[in-house]
Amino acid sequence: MSPAPPLDLSSAYPTPRVIENDFQNQIMMEIDIRMINEAVMKEFIAVAELAKRCLELIGRERPTMKEVAAVLEHIRSIKPFHKETHPML
Repeated sequence: MSPAPPLDLSSAYPTPRVIENDFQNQIMMEIDIRMINEAVMKEFIAVAELAKRCLELIGRERPTMKEVAAVLEHIRSIKPFHKETHPML
């Protein structure tokens, strides 16, 4: 009967490089989440400001529907994150 081969435990314990990569991934994910939250907040504020302008009592001070559409399209076009690349949105 031949002796059993020694167990290879090297993969059972993470190496410093694996730990460092996991840490870097967590940091990058946290940065992504903060950037997404900041981008979403800026978008929300821009839409809220537009809505406030739409509620002006004096009609001449309210934006036209064409202006509203242009502002919304602009907000949409500068959005730095998309659902395809950031599923957290």
